[in-house]
Amino acid sequence: MSSYPKGLLLSGLGFFLLGLALFLGAKPSPEAPPVLAERPQGAQMQTQDPDLSVETLSGPWFHPAPVVAVPAPQPAKAPAHIDTTSVTFLGSSTDKNGTPTYFFKNILSGQVILLALGETKRGWTLKAVDARTFTLSGSGGIYEVSR
Repeated sequence: MSSYPKGLLLSGLGFFLLGLALFLGAKPSPEAPPVLAERPQGAQMQTQDPDLSVETLSGPWFHPAPVVAVPAPQPAKAPAHIDTTSVTFLGSSTDKNGTPTYFFKNILSGQVILLALGETKRGWTLKAVDARTFTLSGSGGIYEVSR
């Protein structure tokens, strides 16, 4: 047999025994850590870090977000009460320019109201005119009057 396979066999056996010795607890001799050259006292003071805190860790580039007061939500307005019985439609007419004027009667007070669209008289305003209804505001409420 040549020397090459014998050398390979012996080196494998050596690694096996070393591994077995380490596994069973035999520790190799520890090497001493390398000795570092000591620095002068002034150089050590310059390289020492100041006491670390959250403020220094966050750095000067960190600024907390500004506190913005969120306004309280406004309470929902109650839907306007639409009265359909206090005002009645009496009729309409047109003037020389073709502008219609509508006649209404407030049943509670007996008052007759003459209004054109968008016009305000005696606290009453004609807001809208549809094919079947009129919308008036006045006397503290909104009134829907059918034709």
